[in-house]
Amino acid sequence: MTTHAIDWLRLARTVEIVRVHHGLSERALSDQLGMSPNTFARLRHGEHIEADAVATLVAWLNPIGVPDWIVVRPRVLAVNHGGVS
Repeated sequence: MTTHAIDWLRLARTVEIVRVHHGLSERALSDQLGMSPNTFARLRHGEHIEADAVATLVAWLNPIGVPDWIVVRPRVLAVNHGGVS
C-alpha cells in the first residue's frame, strides 16, 4: 500500500529558496500568506506544522512553478495479514 508523506526538510529548503529568490523576508511572506512567522521557525527546525500551513505553502509554491511532488513523497506501508504495520 502506498501513502504520501511530507518531506519536512525539503519543504523548508524549497520555501527558503523561493522566498529568498523573490526577495521576501520571513515576516513579509508570513504576512502575505496570513501565517505566523513562528511557522517558518518550526519548519526550519524540522518540526511538523499544521495541515493548513502546509496546504498554504504548497499552494504558494505551485503557481510559481514548484510542483507539489517536490515536497510530498510516496511512502510504502508494509501490509501483513493482521493489518497494516
